[in-house]
Amino acid sequence: MLADPQGYPKLATYMGKFSDVAIFLQFRNLNMLNLMSLQAGLLNLEAEYRRTCSEDDTNPQGPLAQQYSKIFAALRDSKGTQNMEQLDVLLKIHEALEKYSTVAQISKLPAPDDIDLRRLREWLNREQGNFLQGHERNTWAEENDYDQITLAIREDGLSRSTATSFVKLYDWIWEQHSKRTTIADPHTK
Repeated sequence: MLADPQGYPKLATYMGKFSDVAIFLQFRNLNMLNLMSLQAGLLNLEAEYRRTCSEDDTNPQGPLAQQYSKIFAALRDSKGTQNMEQLDVLLKIHEALEKYSTVAQISKLPAPDDIDLRRLREWLNREQGNFLQGHERNTWAEENDYDQITLAIREDGLSRSTATSFVKLYDWIWEQHSKRTTIADPHTK
């Protein structure tokens, strides 16, 4: 028999069931640094690509190479030949742009609602007094609220405000119920 998940696997299960608490750090500062680094690399690759295009366009020994910047099929067919530098650079550009676009997409993810952050923090505190240790302990700390993103897709308008009101009402009822609930002692009258 398998033991119940603990730590991060248990947190992942909780987030999987309740996507509104699927909240993560965006690492804005590091992502900006990463974007700048990728941008600089792309600028270099762009200059290198222009150079290889110019060399191929004016290559007196290879009329086929002169077609690389005009016909992608010819460029793709250069794979495995001695004159595939333009293709190599273009493939590096594809890879770098994919990374660049992925990092840029992260900045478009929405910030979580305060109520969802609070629910996540309460869950973490209930679970073994928050299993997070070291630097990870501050992942969902208030000091990082500016840097949090959520994977939850929110609805706008009346349905969103109604849902938030119901969650607040539920939390209040649960709090009131918890205050009144006492353990009965059969030996006391």
